[in-house]
Amino acid sequence: WVGGAQNDLSNWVDSEAVLNERIDSVESGSFYTLLVASDDATDRQKELADYVCDGTNDEAQINQAIQDLPEVYSTGSNPKGGLIQFTQGNFYIDGEINITTKAQITLKGLGNSTLFWKKNNAVRDSIINISFTGFSSERWEKTSIENIYFIGQSTAQTSAISCSKSHSISVRNCIFTGSSLYGVQLKDVNNSII
Repeated sequence: WVGGAQNDLSNWVDSEAVLNERIDSVESGSFYTLLVASDDATDRQKELADYVCDGTNDEAQINQAIQDLPEVYSTGSNPKGGLIQFTQGNFYIDGEINITTKAQITLKGLGNSTLFWKKNNAVRDSIINISFTGFSSERWEKTSIENIYFIGQSTAQTSAISCSKSHSISVRNCIFTGSSLYGVQLKDVNNSII
């Protein structure tokens, strides 16, 4: 468990209230975000979402959202992203969610009601792969993963989150469970909070 004792769910949020607050912020333009809805999200959430997953290979829609984040925060050759907010519901991941080219990305769920399921396969892919080409004193990726419940079903040993060659990785209020699932795997990573 990350972010508290197993039975202490005080850090988890009221998903509907937080999502409505996020939607209001997006509609008022107070910060840039993309909303990704699960296949089993409410009709209202799907209507407001930038991307709607279909319950099969949901990493395709999530990876597209990452690529579509604006580069309004860019400096030089380091494109920077923003916030991707997930609705409550089940997201089924067969491949990987890749954060490899854009920095300063936050993937944020709604606590124990946002579930990322790793499909049952023999491939050793992670659910989320964070990997950049190398360290640079001018590049601080500042990737954050928050309020997501990761569930592994793979028969191969996999990681929910795999990070390599990155700076300032933050994993907050996430739960990791399932057979053959490691929570967070770090390799050549500096300044991280888990």
